[in-house]
Amino acid sequence: MVSLIPVLLGLPIGLMLLNLLLRQAGAFPPEFSDEANWLGLLQLTDGGYDPPVSGPLFVYVMRAVREHLSLGLPVIFDSVAIMGSGLTLALVLSGYRQHLPNAILIKSAAITLLITSYFLAPALEARPQQLGVALAFLVCMQVTTHPQTSTGWLLVVLLPLAFWHVLSFFVVVAYLSAWKLTLWRLGSLRGGAILQWLVLASSLTGLLIGSRAYRPLLEDVLVNHVPGQFTLALWPIFSVALVTCFCALPARLWEKARALCLSHVNSVLTIIFLLSAVAIIVQWHLLPRTAVQYYGSSAVAFCTWHAGNAAFGFCYLLGLQSFLRGEAKGLQAFVSGSVILLVLASFALAASFFLPYENLMIRILYFWIPFAAPVSALGLGKLFSGIGKFRYFAFIFFFMASLSHVVRFSML
Repeated sequence: MVSLIPVLLGLPIGLMLLNLLLRQAGAFPPEFSDEANWLGLLQLTDGGYDPPVSGPLFVYVMRAVREHLSLGLPVIFDSVAIMGSGLTLALVLSGYRQHLPNAILIKSAAITLLITSYFLAPALEARPQQLGVALAFLVCMQVTTHPQTSTGWLLVVLLPLAFWHVLSFFVVVAYLSAWKLTLWRLGSLRGGAILQWLVLASSLTGLLIGSRAYRPLLEDVLVNHVPGQFTLALWPIFSVALVTCFCALPARLWEKARALCLSHVNSVLTIIFLLSAVAIIVQWHLLPRTAVQYYGSSAVAFCTWHAGNAAFGFCYLLGLQSFLRGEAKGLQAFVSGSVILLVLASFALAASFFLPYENLMIRILYFWIPFAAPVSALGLGKLFSGIGKFRYFAFIFFFMASLSHVVRFSML
């Protein structure tokens, strides 16, 4: 693993330096930045207000740093963003080093992360999601590869995560619930382990709902983000019905479905591609005008900024094809994790029809990227295998395209 040192150290340091240069150049557009929103929230707390926040522990840390260093909030945010970008990438790469089978795939996955703005955007900005994505990935990978992970360990890691970033916590809870229920239904996990997990998840969720730290957020959600009491009651009922149907399906049906998918790989991939295309179109139409106005009605800007994302998605399908055909080993956990998160993203898209907050699917895709990157790297290797040294130019183009999306800069 000696050859991995330049990747494990060089890429995080390089991302930190890039972040520093972008900030020195004033490249981040404050009017579209989540970081700017968080800066505004902290300024409100300094003014004696108690605004709704999705990461009270993040707010506490930022204010503590300010009190001890006596620096302005913009300087603190810049510093936290720069250090956080390196730490986020380092944490994800540590997960790759632990769970991927060889150094080549680790390097490829690390590079593939950087061609999509869905990784670069949350990684470069100071916000709870910056570390939340990486921490959620590590927790989910630990349980995916070691399903018998103790409830005590999960309590120790999930409790601080719950107060660091509430969305990361709920993504982990939904992911682990789906994964554990699947293993239990297939006979690979005992019922007692499922019961312990459900008790833990319910207890932590109840703690969040009743905590003073999240009271303003809960009140804001009930007033501004839930159309009515009927909708609020509909989702628990839907969740219970979904789990009931899931558990009622015979285990042999799952085995038949798996065998059918493996015998018709191209058909499965075609269906996934078509469903993904439909989901993207629906998401585009659901987004508010303010979320798409920065394209300036320019098809060139849209295609350029999303070139890296499109390449990432296409390569993911290629990598998934190789995996299903048995051409790649050691990616089972990443394939399982990425598929679970795609299903969760689909449910998030469905929820967008009932909630005013209309980019839930995109938020889930941020968590999908670290799982999907090794699979996409496998496809990227197949795609670039015939173009020799030109693959470096292709990578630079996709990286710059995604970076230009993050800073809203048109290269053309």
